[in-house]
Amino acid sequence: MPVPKSPKTRTPRILLRTVVYDRLLMAVESGTLEPGERLHDHELIEWLGTSRTPIREAISDLTHEGLLETEANRYTRVACLSTDKFNAAISVLRCLFRGMAAEELRLSGSARSALQAKLAGLGREPEGDQREAVEALLSVCSELAAALENPLLLDTVRRASMQARFHVSAPAVRLNWIQYLEDIDTLKRLCG
Repeated sequence: MPVPKSPKTRTPRILLRTVVYDRLLMAVESGTLEPGERLHDHELIEWLGTSRTPIREAISDLTHEGLLETEANRYTRVACLSTDKFNAAISVLRCLFRGMAAEELRLSGSARSALQAKLAGLGREPEGDQREAVEALLSVCSELAAALENPLLLDTVRRASMQARFHVSAPAVRLNWIQYLEDIDTLKRLCG
């Protein structure tokens, strides 16, 4: 019997380390794995149903992104919440945001319209949880980076956003509303 021909559309290959990374990331972001919680290889192997290698690779990636912490031969744990790390992530995003705002002048009409729609609901201090404002700001940054079609910029925004989203729950985190509103107003003026 001849070997069947492959279909014209191929299913994209997904590495096991990517699957493990996604599941660990989802568990950290959802709070299933809590800040400061220690992770043990044998428990992760049992939970994820895979060997140690893709788990260690995913842990390495998440450590590099600041969501996990490791110390050789001592521990692997979910990062502890940190006001300083939140402020650092927001500071990076503010710098990128201001640079992207200047680049925004080159956006196409449809990208500009989509951005204007997102910005319409922003620009005032919310009465409720500051997480909503942070999420809105991260969403605008991500959309602007995607519209500028710069993969390095998009990856940097994604990584800084992950840190900000994770650390926003730290007890002493307070978003600087004056800077936040200035950034939104700047972009609204450029889009107008």
